[in-house]
Amino acid sequence: MVKVKELINNFASFTLKKTIVATAVGLSMGTAFNKIVSSFVADLVMPLFIAYVGIDKFKNLKYVLIPDHIDSQNIHHTEVALHYGNLMEAILNFIIVSLGVFIFYMIFNKIWKLTEEESN
Repeated sequence: MVKVKELINNFASFTLKKTIVATAVGLSMGTAFNKIVSSFVADLVMPLFIAYVGIDKFKNLKYVLIPDHIDSQNIHHTEVALHYGNLMEAILNFIIVSLGVFIFYMIFNKIWKLTEEESN
């Protein structure tokens, strides 16, 4: 029974450390930021890109390996395709998120340097 109390106390002290709380806050903010960027890409960037390129829907981009067909025994076979449009959208999403995080980091890095110089 003593080991359970010790385990609970160790866990409580671990979860209340500043680094753990900061990590949890950062993770929550990162998740929210990802939703914003995903919406930005899906609702603003991709429609503009689609209009520029002249494609119906970006997610419909695919390379068909085996087309949809009916064989000699009258059996319907659905197409087999590589849907690279989804991948390209995910890559664009990643690039925008990375750029946003980088800009955010650079801004705060300058702020931190300024506060360090003022304190010295």
